[in-house]
Amino acid sequence: MAGLVVSLVSFVARAKMCLQSDSGANATAYSLLVALVALGIIGGANLFAALGG
Repeated sequence: MAGLVVSLVSFVARAKMCLQSDSGANATAYSLLVALVALGIIGGANLFAALGG
């Protein structure tokens, strides 16, 4: 679990760097990508919990 959190923090840090250095259109695309990844993680955690994991 700790490895997942470290990976997620690293991903968010890289996404922040990209957002600061890119144009508005690219920043929007990266923001949507980060949001979709976050939704996937939340959904997977909920599914795992619902299945009794």
